[in-house]
Amino acid sequence: MAWGFRAGRQRSGYRTFTFLHLKWPRRLGTAFLGCDGHLIHYPDGSHIPPHRDAVAHGRHYRINLVLWRPRAGGVFEALGDDGRRGWALGQRLFFFRPDLMTHSVSRCEGARWVLSFGWALADRG
Repeated sequence: MAWGFRAGRQRSGYRTFTFLHLKWPRRLGTAFLGCDGHLIHYPDGSHIPPHRDAVAHGRHYRINLVLWRPRAGGVFEALGDDGRRGWALGQRLFFFRPDLMTHSVSRCEGARWVLSFGWALADRG
């Protein structure tokens, strides 16, 4: 893992600093598959288009804490096929399933900073 900020996977202007990345071998028979932690910087004009983050053999969970909001835009949205939204506490704290919910961030007018933690658990049964 390279140390420092890298362009985000969606290639839409944001960048991530990964400070935690742990994978747990599935052969050990545990439900826990891994976790990660990122500091995400959205410069002025950046965004994240609607997408999902698939996991090969499990369930993906993520909690995002917005540290700094832009003067306009930068709105996070997470929506499942059933029309349900991810859990939110105001516009600062979000819990959602990135594997089941289409999520996005609207274009930022000013900088946006987010602390993001994710984890994956093995499928039941």
